[in-house]
Amino acid sequence: HSVLMEGSLAPKDKGTRVARKHPCPICEKADWCTISSDGKYACCMRLHLGSIRRLKNDGYLFALDASRPAPPQKKERPAPVINFHALVRSSEARLTDAICSTEAVYLGLPPWTLRGLHCGIYELHTLGFPMVNANGQYIGVRLRSHLDGSKWCVTGSHNGLFVTDQQLPDEQHIFVVEGGTNVAALLSIGLLSVGRPSNVGGREMLCEYLKPIKRRVVIVKDNDTKPLAVEATTRGAWQLALNLIALKKSVKIITLPVKDARDYVRAGAGIEAFMCLIHSARTLDKARCEEVTSNLCCTGA
Repeated sequence: HSVLMEGSLAPKDKGTRVARKHPCPICEKADWCTISSDGKYACCMRLHLGSIRRLKNDGYLFALDASRPAPPQKKERPAPVINFHALVRSSEARLTDAICSTEAVYLGLPPWTLRGLHCGIYELHTLGFPMVNANGQYIGVRLRSHLDGSKWCVTGSHNGLFVTDQQLPDEQHIFVVEGGTNVAALLSIGLLSVGRPSNVGGREMLCEYLKPIKRRVVIVKDNDTKPLAVEATTRGAWQLALNLIALKKSVKIITLPVKDARDYVRAGAGIEAFMCLIHSARTLDKARCEEVTSNLCCTGA
């Protein structure tokens, strides 16, 4: 969020990430948004209407009430230096066949797909999905509890991509989905995919990762129902498509009839079902993507 105050009164202000005690004053959420150190500006990652302008991080700049108290500044702590490669390998070894089967049953996936993503057992005996950068180097781990479905990251992690190194029969397409479980779901039916860390995150990293891959890109847009999620998912899909077209990629966007790829596969969808969606979708061009992204910015949808 270093671009929060770009062009404002405090150009070098990185701001303070919102928290539960100090949520975003625009969308009232407590995760991705940022407030300036003086409390005069906010970068909202979800809503557009009423903003001053759009920022480079895909957020929107808002001017706040001058009387609003600034959020407390957190003391900067040096990020821990972690050898994620060694951590992933040791945690992967702790994923016994019995534990793998239990976790797979909870997720509704075949156990071997968790092996395909190099999942392992981490703190609190929790299943972890490794994340990589565009060069395939481990940079973090996303944890997922089968007790309540809660998600968090290993301390010191950076958001990255969820990938598999499996060889699959379909050599024409690579699917872009959200999260590691959706990558595992497509892997289970023989489709290659890469998972982004959120519905709007990881765009630059995705483009760099996909640049050398000679496959047609299919962006899978989750079928969200909450208005804020619909806005973010739609915006994230079309902005990514525009960036990939600039790299001369063949790009399509498909929307699933259910929440996400994992639910679709669990409902019985196979390769044929995904191919039907691909064939009914149009190959996108720059003009169409620019038109849609422009309309999204104007309506806030």
